[in-house]
Amino acid sequence: MKSSNLINDIQKLAENDNGSVRYVISKELLKHLNNIIHLNITKLSQLTSCSKSAIVKYCKDLNLEGYKDLIRVLSFEARILEPIAKQDNKNVEQKLAFYQLKIEENFNYINHNYVEQFIKVINLLQPGQNIYLFGKGPNINVCNVFHNYLIKLGYNTFFSNDLDVQLKLGSLITQDAVVFIFSYSGLTKKIINLYNIAKERNSKIVFISSNFLSPMYQKDNINIMTLNNEEILPDAQSSVISFTMIVMEIIFLLNEKLISK
Repeated sequence: MKSSNLINDIQKLAENDNGSVRYVISKELLKHLNNIIHLNITKLSQLTSCSKSAIVKYCKDLNLEGYKDLIRVLSFEARILEPIAKQDNKNVEQKLAFYQLKIEENFNYINHNYVEQFIKVINLLQPGQNIYLFGKGPNINVCNVFHNYLIKLGYNTFFSNDLDVQLKLGSLITQDAVVFIFSYSGLTKKIINLYNIAKERNSKIVFISSNFLSPMYQKDNINIMTLNNEEILPDAQSSVISFTMIVMEIIFLLNEKLISK
């Protein structure tokens, strides 16, 4: 599974105009980037005069599993991997308002579309139940906040800042466990491995991400999604502000549930 910026890799291949298969396929992919999800392998083969096997080899050379993986990652990157655009021609007040609007768009999207999922999460979590939290990068901070609050509310929660330790915790997952997956891209291989363990053991999974094309986005999960990349630095991607809000809303509702008993 590709985890670096695939679009940049393809752009570099397209810069080398040597008429090679790599060049021809890369140029065609970039032409269709805004509508890449509708470019099937048969159509790409026709447009490039390259065989389907050559296209699959192209994908493998980019460290991808195949053509479907290529389309999944390209579609995701084209949509939300770009950081929030710089606002050079605006004053400070306007710049702050612009950034706040991007965050508010995520907040509004979550609260308008996932109320039912929040209810499912609250009903799912029971005292004495084992809860596992998995995430890396900025999501470690989100998991830490969630972990600490869950412990305070009396839930059995398992989490580590160390991803290798998280992988060890994955071996302890049982059928009656609840597993929270925090992954903005939904494409991190080690996180997908943990997801697969939870899936194999029939655990309940709550998937929090921005990537509807992730292999972890499945109808039988509880999925809560965001829209915008909230990062401002180049080559950085996260919705850590919105993910934290999701966590705090869950904690708020759990606490309300405990008080009402």
